[in-house]
Amino acid sequence: FYCDCTGYRKTFCHVHRTAASLLTMFQKFVAAMKAHFPNAAIRRFRSDNGGEYISQAFEDYLLKHQIFHEYSNPHEPFQNGRAERSIGLIGQMARSFLLTACLPPHLWNYAVLHATEVLNRVPTRTHASKGFISPFEALYSRPPDLRNFWIFGCLVYVYRHKKHSDDWKQDPRGIPCVFLGHGETDGSKAVIVYNLQSHAIHYTTQYQIDETFFPCRPKTDRRITSCEFGSYPDSPSDPPQPVPSPALDARLE
Repeated sequence: FYCDCTGYRKTFCHVHRTAASLLTMFQKFVAAMKAHFPNAAIRRFRSDNGGEYISQAFEDYLLKHQIFHEYSNPHEPFQNGRAERSIGLIGQMARSFLLTACLPPHLWNYAVLHATEVLNRVPTRTHASKGFISPFEALYSRPPDLRNFWIFGCLVYVYRHKKHSDDWKQDPRGIPCVFLGHGETDGSKAVIVYNLQSHAIHYTTQYQIDETFFPCRPKTDRRITSCEFGSYPDSPSDPPQPVPSPALDARLE
């Protein structure tokens, strides 16, 4: 969903998009907006003529909450151009995230959610009159917190709990995982990680990040130096080379 006033985006990932699932996601979106802004209300909803948007249950919900439904004409997506462009941009970013980190396609939904969060925190020309602020700041009237905003696909060491260890005294305390984003969309403050050993998805708050190492990339191209991220005025012209970690490479193979 795209807010035409602030440019803020809210993404829900569902394997099978149906009229019932769309209504549920839209109800969650409306409830979240009302919780944050009790004195505001959604007055217009613009969509195409997809069957999930013109179901009787969805129309009844809009009517109940006094939301006027606008439709774009068939084969004329430019009538809802901002939303359509936003969907295309999110898809391009998600594809780039997966290809850069060499992650499998079944993690597409996490890449989409992370791309949405990135776009919400990037300043845009839409708010040039306010000083090029981000959609997040335009909606919540405060700048976003970027202290725990990491690069998609980088290495995460997750703390190994005692109950998950066969030999607690000898097992490493950290489990190598891949960063997939934050759990804010699910109401969690944890980060989402992909376990490289069990291939499972975990939510955790006990972790250490290494943004310079991408464990799923080819072995000779896993470590990224500061030069690849861009040069900065206060950075040295020849940054020090990272110390190789043969033990980690052996565990990832």
